[in-house]
Amino acid sequence: MTALLGCASDAQRSGPAASNAGEQSSTREQPALTPAGQECFDAWNAASNAANRDRVARAFTVAAVTLWDAEEEDSSEAEAQGEHEFDGCGYLFHDDERSLEFSGRWEADGLVIWEVQPQSGLWTPEQEAAVEDDAAVAADGTLTFSPEG
Repeated sequence: MTALLGCASDAQRSGPAASNAGEQSSTREQPALTPAGQECFDAWNAASNAANRDRVARAFTVAAVTLWDAEEEDSSEAEAQGEHEFDGCGYLFHDDERSLEFSGRWEADGLVIWEVQPQSGLWTPEQEAAVEDDAAVAADGTLTFSPEG
C-alpha cells in the first residue's frame, strides 16, 4: 500500500511571496518554476511520453502539474532494502465536464515510469474551485508552464 505524503503545484510551492520575501512590488510577478517542477514538464514533453500526450492533444487546454512524495507502508522487504519512498509527478487535465489524470514515478536513473493507468472522471464546480491550473496544453499535447492555466 502506498500513502501520499505531499502534493503541491509549482504555483503553490514558489510564488511571488516565496521568491520576493520582504520586497514590495506594485506589479504582480509571475511565479518561478522550481527545478523539480521543470523536470515534471520535461518528463511530460519527452519523446518517450508521446502516447500519453496523444491522449490529451486537442482534448484539453489546461492542466495542473504536481510533485508528489509517497511512502510504501507495511512492506518489510522494501524497508530492508531501503526502497520505501517514491517521488513523482502528477498531471490533471480537465475541461468543464471531464478530467483525465496521469501519474509518473521517478526511477533512480532519472527516468519517469508511467505504470499507473490514467484515471478519468467527471469534472465538477467543486473540483474547479479547488484546483490551481498551472499549465497550458498545446494542440500536440505538450505542456507549457502557465500560472494562469
